[in-house]
Amino acid sequence: MRKYQSFSSKQTRQLGENFARRVLSGRPQKSATLVGLQGASGSGKTTFVQGFLRGLGTSRRTASPTFVIAKRVRIRKGLYRDFFHVDLYRLKAPVSLESLGFREALRDPRNIFLIEWADRAKRLLLKRDARLRFLHGKHPHERLISFR
Repeated sequence: MRKYQSFSSKQTRQLGENFARRVLSGRPQKSATLVGLQGASGSGKTTFVQGFLRGLGTSRRTASPTFVIAKRVRIRKGLYRDFFHVDLYRLKAPVSLESLGFREALRDPRNIFLIEWADRAKRLLLKRDARLRFLHGKHPHERLISFR
């Protein structure tokens, strides 16, 4: 498990950007790439996603899709075609992404999903999928980010 510490939004975005570059340099999988993000509100998940998007080579900004559940962004470089930013915060009961209409997108190895509140999706992540945990630190802007 790797652990990182961030003291600003800029540092958290930079971590997201670096993580995206590592994903882009990886080998193709048989299905979509899934990354689960967990942590309290305001712990830096959406800020990390903003950096991740920049690391994918897009200048598009994103806000958390809390009220629409998911946003899709077209990627124009590398092995990937579409990026999906999913936020399951508003869902009360555990759900599957397939039940939300992502069946085909989950099968396509050219897609990347970053899923906030991934613990609300039953049987979502496999052992091969990345999981990131965001925690508030002791200082006002400090964030502790761990992933495996």
